Amino acid sequence: AATLEGTGLASNRLELEITERTFMDNSEKTLSTLHRLKQLGVCIAMDDFGTGYSSLSYLRSFPFDKIKLDRTFVSDLTDGTEHVVIVQAVVSIARVPCSAPRSRPTGCPN
Repeated sequence: AATLEGTGLASNRLELEITERTFMDNSEKTLSTLHRLKQLGVCIAMDDFGTGYSSLSYLRSFPFDKIKLDRTFVSDLTDGTEHVVIVQAVVSIARVPCSAPRSRPTGCPN
């Protein structure tokens, strides 16, 4: 909060990316920090989802504004591959927060 005030940057103009690995390493402390940042209006993105021991439950544990899938899931998307099913599942779960009460802060970039 002090840094945002000191720079004069509107919180909804700041987007922070967190990797899946960082999220998993200390999830309680990380979740607490992310929730505080989110309350300030900062946009939070999950970066490179799918690079580690991914669990779709991570996507439900925090209302991410963006989810960036690892390129290995999207580089060879063709009908019938298991990657299509995985990407569809992630997109389906990711859409839920947008319609729920915990939607993205006003002004957060898409």
